[in-house]
Amino acid sequence: MTSPKTISKPASRKSEVLSMIKQTLLPDDKNPIVQYFDISRQVASAGPELVWKIYDAHRKTDKQEASVFVFEKRIADKLHKPKRRETVTEVLRRGVRQLERMKHPKILQLIHGVEETNDTLAFATEPVLASLANLTGNHDKIPHPVASHIKDYEFLDMELKYGILQVTEALSYIHGTEQMIHGNVSPQSIIVNTKGTWKLAGMEFVQKLQEGMVICSLYNNGRSLIESNHSSIMYLKKLDELHASIPQIANRMPLGLQESVLKMLSTDVRYRPTSLLFSLLEDTLQEALGQIPAELQEPVQKMLQLEVRHRPTAQLFSLIKYFSDPVVAALQYIDVLEQKDLSQKQQFFSTLPHHLPSIPKKMLHQHVFPCIQSELREYDLTAHVLKSFIYLLEVAEDEEYQSKLLPTLYCVFVLPKSTQDAGLRNVQLMQHCLGDEVIKKKILPKAKIVFHKTSSIKIQMNCLECIDRLLDNLDKMTILDEVLPFLLDIQSHRGNPPEVIMPIVDIYRHMMCDKRFGMTHSLLASKVMPTLLPYTINPSLRVEEFSALIEVLKDMLDIIDRNQKNKLSIESLPVPGSDKPYIMRHRHSMTDAPSLEMLNCVAEGAGESLKYYSI
Repeated sequence: MTSPKTISKPASRKSEVLSMIKQTLLPDDKNPIVQYFDISRQVASAGPELVWKIYDAHRKTDKQEASVFVFEKRIADKLHKPKRRETVTEVLRRGVRQLERMKHPKILQLIHGVEETNDTLAFATEPVLASLANLTGNHDKIPHPVASHIKDYEFLDMELKYGILQVTEALSYIHGTEQMIHGNVSPQSIIVNTKGTWKLAGMEFVQKLQEGMVICSLYNNGRSLIESNHSSIMYLKKLDELHASIPQIANRMPLGLQESVLKMLSTDVRYRPTSLLFSLLEDTLQEALGQIPAELQEPVQKMLQLEVRHRPTAQLFSLIKYFSDPVVAALQYIDVLEQKDLSQKQQFFSTLPHHLPSIPKKMLHQHVFPCIQSELREYDLTAHVLKSFIYLLEVAEDEEYQSKLLPTLYCVFVLPKSTQDAGLRNVQLMQHCLGDEVIKKKILPKAKIVFHKTSSIKIQMNCLECIDRLLDNLDKMTILDEVLPFLLDIQSHRGNPPEVIMPIVDIYRHMMCDKRFGMTHSLLASKVMPTLLPYTINPSLRVEEFSALIEVLKDMLDIIDRNQKNKLSIESLPVPGSDKPYIMRHRHSMTDAPSLEMLNCVAEGAGESLKYYSI
């Protein structure tokens, strides 16, 4: 019999696993939002006290990636006060509605408004990575073990600079356009989306108040400069007693410090003088300044002045020298690229390659690559975007190249014909980044397919020019089995215009330059020239085109002449010890073969030359 002790261990582990799975899933009640989204695991948390649980999701109608925020109302029951559950729910509900109302590139984008049941609130947004609080070490209400991409997240200096500016511009919009104050700027209310862009959220405490902002917590391990040991639940419990004094105090406090100050106030009903709070702030600030970039130290000190009139507005703060960085400007432009017209996009992508070497690789793949991937689908932009895409190909590690970039490159050649054409036209730009196998198995077949499926002469020309550029990456067998039959098939259709024939002539010229391409004199005489000669009498040929065609035909005839003479000379040698030739001489001598003079006759009179050639 198995002892109870031996059974309890597996049972305990099973319980732990089930508990871990359960905390990553949605609560049992069926919020209406599940009708619109397929919701998977919980990945992050955000909002006051991190009460919003964030889940990965996909919209059912179009499979678009999204994130679903869920608040479980039972969390508010821990406050042990009548009607507190509804008060907290109303605050969070109001925050979502404010977020839905404010449309700005720097503010978290909603794609589905708030849905509610007796037990939950839920809404959906653009796909997000986590809240800034999660990424700076606050993992409350996140399933454990915490995912490594959150636990081990490290901010680059460029990320911080760009992120701070994002939040600053969001506040500038709220202050200037909305004529409101956020009132809750903190790592919990700043969301980092999957592209690495910081988006302002947490609109629960938006109100008509004075301007101001603070960013010191970013350089203080995610903590505010003034921090109480007491939870903000204490503040909520005493909200009624403090309500009368909050506006007067908040009017004097920089934005983002209000929550921390209120935490301190909630521990003492006698309230501390505002000047004392700023004195404490000044002491803490001096310790923190050493961690803040030098260009930010003076502006931050001004933002934390006791007198409101001495603090810079968000708009002025965004203009300081610290943010005067062309790389930051390029990243910002990407965020609003969808709002730009075609000419503006073309201009931007023409200059973007100059900035790419200065952008950290992490941001290249997280922020820049999704934009390039999207715009590659646009025919009129493909040529401009490819230069930036090629840079990513060049600096990518093998794993990044195989998993992200190469599939995107394949996609260019399965898009509508116009976009495929643009990709084929610019294949030379990325040819050195592609392996021979990719060119042989992906690019060459696609060029042939596009040629046969289109009726556009321009696209057919681009396909042939693409094949010409690919020759150096192809082996002999591929050329003889794939390229040559393809060209001969085209030549067999007599109605081809000169615009199609001349690129074929250029391909033959290229193939005759190197023996490794396998273009033997036998192939030239038996396959290529018989189908190419009739085009010499095409009345649509211009003089320069006719001259180019005749020149290539002469080169072919020279190769035939040289090789056949050598072959016949060898065959004419007697076998040692015998007067008989080594091999019986061919029935016709070289004097019977077409000569250069004969081909010149073609140039003088095509009709007569063909008649002469047949004699």
